[in-house]
Amino acid sequence: MKNKKLWGILGLIIVAALTVAAYFTPSANAESGQTTITVNVTNPKQPAVEITEPASGAEVINDGGVTLGFDYEETDEIIISITCGESGGAGEFITPTTDTGSFSRKVSIPEPNYYGPVTISVRGNAEGSEDIKTVTFNLVPATAEAADPEDNGDPNIDIETDPNVDKVIISVVDPETGEKVMDDVEVPADDLDDSVALPFEDNDLADGDYKIIITSYNDNGDQLGEPKVINYSYEKKSAPIVPDTGSFSEHLNVSKTDYLIVGLAAAGFAVLALGFLLIKRSRR
Repeated sequence: MKNKKLWGILGLIIVAALTVAAYFTPSANAESGQTTITVNVTNPKQPAVEITEPASGAEVINDGGVTLGFDYEETDEIIISITCGESGGAGEFITPTTDTGSFSRKVSIPEPNYYGPVTISVRGNAEGSEDIKTVTFNLVPATAEAADPEDNGDPNIDIETDPNVDKVIISVVDPETGEKVMDDVEVPADDLDDSVALPFEDNDLADGDYKIIITSYNDNGDQLGEPKVINYSYEKKSAPIVPDTGSFSEHLNVSKTDYLIVGLAAAGFAVLALGFLLIKRSRR
């Protein structure tokens, strides 16, 4: 009886030991002592912008605004700001349709009649990162442009103006003395669709070289930029020679061409008459 009790107690101890061992033994398909954790990491966007137009330090004509060009990469939002003089333009927001590409836009100047240094800043944003580029250039007024006319005779000048030109004043001066040789010609910008003819002949200007100066003004009467200067060589058109033929032909205009035609006709008639006389004599 005593032996049976001992064997029973021993059996319980064995079962308990096996149970504890089974609990702490890893499963057959698991790697003992190793745990694998997989984490997917993505790189955040790195926005980049580059201003392509205008160039730093360039002179840019103010024709109601400035054309701004830039390239961008990995950018979700672009902000443009302008500073000129003491004024700063509010930021202009652009949302590109793609995160990489190019952009061109005409931006307004905060002070319409401002001329001088202007700074434009372009900032590209994406996922908490940003890239900022700036360019500083000199804003100059738009003036009238004119093509050099052909020399000789009254000059006909083709003039083109930008929107802020209200009128142009054309002066003609002697290049040696700098004195005006005729009254100024004032032309409103709206009347510049056709060529402007300067009355050199009506002002009885002598043959020679002259300077034609074209100055632009805005609607406040302020001069815009430097005048356009054209060097012009003038030669009067040859006037027909009118001989003094008395009262009978006082208003008769006879030119060199008329003299030439009459002379040729007379010579031809004389040759025919001489030929006729020679033929008649030979028959006798």
